[in-house]
Amino acid sequence: IWLMSYFQIPKNTDVSKKCCETFEKIFKENTGKKYKKSEEKIYNILCENGDENRAIERAREKYYQVRKEYSQPSKMIGCTTVYKLVEELKKKIDGE
Repeated sequence: IWLMSYFQIPKNTDVSKKCCETFEKIFKENTGKKYKKSEEKIYNILCENGDENRAIERAREKYYQVRKEYSQPSKMIGCTTVYKLVEELKKKIDGE
């Protein structure tokens, strides 16, 4: 879900396989490369072909949208809080 945010607002998909297939298609369309989970340079590829700041915004929007409907995190399908971790890491890297 988080990786998809580099390219578009994540879709609600309650089936893991379908989510992965959708991301693989979106990744290929945006990078021209086949997605490999073990790709060592995935971060570089995402930053070169996507938009990290927009990914954070999209993930935050999705989180708050889903949060309105569900109070239990386990019910929040299609949602993640990885954007919070990325924001904190960026602060540390940027020296804030």
